[in-house]
Amino acid sequence: MLRKIVFVVLITLSNVMLWAQNPSDERAFPRTCRVQCSQFLYDTASFPSCHAATVAELPNGDLVAAFFGGSYEGCRDVCIWMCRKGKRDTAWSAPTVVAKGDVDNGEQHPCWNPVLYQLPGHKGELLLFYKTGIYIKDWVGHLMRSKEFGPRTPLTLALSRDGLHWQDVLTLEEGAGEFSYPSIIESNSTLHIVYTWNRKKIKYVKVEVL
Repeated sequence: MLRKIVFVVLITLSNVMLWAQNPSDERAFPRTCRVQCSQFLYDTASFPSCHAATVAELPNGDLVAAFFGGSYEGCRDVCIWMCRKGKRDTAWSAPTVVAKGDVDNGEQHPCWNPVLYQLPGHKGELLLFYKTGIYIKDWVGHLMRSKEFGPRTPLTLALSRDGLHWQDVLTLEEGAGEFSYPSIIESNSTLHIVYTWNRKKIKYVKVEVL
C-alpha cells in the first residue's frame, strides 16, 4: 500500500529546504507548527561575516552546525567554522575552525558552502563536504570525516602497562566544547596535564596516580 510523503518547504531568497515525513496514517499529518527555540549560535566572533549554514544531529543527540566565515564572502581568510550544542545544553559552543583553504604554495583560498551529513548507525561518521577556490570555475570539492575535525569531547585519561592495551581511568572533561591538544608529564606518581579549553584558555590538571 502506498504511503503519503509530507513535505514542509521553507523558502528564503536563495534556498529551498525540504523536510520529508512518511507517516503511517492520517493522524501523523502535521496540523500546525510552533517555535521551540530561536537563538544565535554565538554573540561575538573573530570574523565579521558568515553565510551558508548546515546542521546535523549526532548519534548521542548533540547538534553540530557548520558555516563559512571571514572578512567577507570570497575573501582569502574565509574558513569553515563549527559550533556544537549538547543534547541537554541551552547554548552552542564557541565557533571553531575546522577547515581552511590552504594550497601547496602557501596561499589560502576562500572556503565555500559546507554540508554536514551524519552517516546512519550508532558509530556512523559525521561527514563535512565543502569547496575552496577563488573563482567558481576553479572550485575544488573536499571531504572531511569526523575523526579529522570538530569540537573534541570528552577528554579522558587512559593508562597502560605495555603501551598496547589501554584502560580509561578518569574523565577530565565532558559535554559540549573543545578540549584538545593535551600535554602530559609524570613526576613521582603525579601527572601534570595541560590542554586547550574551548580555544579560550589553557587548563592545568594535577592527577595523583594511586
